[in-house]
Amino acid sequence: MNTKDDSLTAGVERLNGLLSWWGVPIAGGNGTIDSQIKRFQQFASDLQKTCSDAYSGEIAALFRNNDRLVRSFQDLLRSRRPQEVMAAESDILANFLEGASLHAKRWAELTQKLEECCAAMARDAAKDLRQQVQETASATGSGEPEQNFVKQTRTQSARA
Repeated sequence: MNTKDDSLTAGVERLNGLLSWWGVPIAGGNGTIDSQIKRFQQFASDLQKTCSDAYSGEIAALFRNNDRLVRSFQDLLRSRRPQEVMAAESDILANFLEGASLHAKRWAELTQKLEECCAAMARDAAKDLRQQVQETASATGSGEPEQNFVKQTRTQSARA
């Protein structure tokens, strides 16, 4: 695991060097790329954990629902009177509806958690971009940071 981290660090350093040679403003060796990669790794880890938790919950519910369904079918097969048949059929239908309801609830929870993860990632990226714009504006000394950032980026891109 340590060699994997070392090779990732070496790769990021090479990427920073290449981007700064190209004149990309975010690659000044100030750790911007490192922080973006770490943020993305955290984002991917959060998504994986969220999906894993949802999957585990879905499997557990599936096993519980299948056990109840088997018992309900056994009750149906043992039924001798019409009332027993109706009760067993009602249990089977209730199991299907309850399973569908829990399934929909779990999907809604998963969707909400995924939305929260993505929104947090977008907020962090926007915050970093604002900070870069402000740093660029303060370096050039102008009062219009967004326009200066765009001009500087275009100028550096044209040189490359």
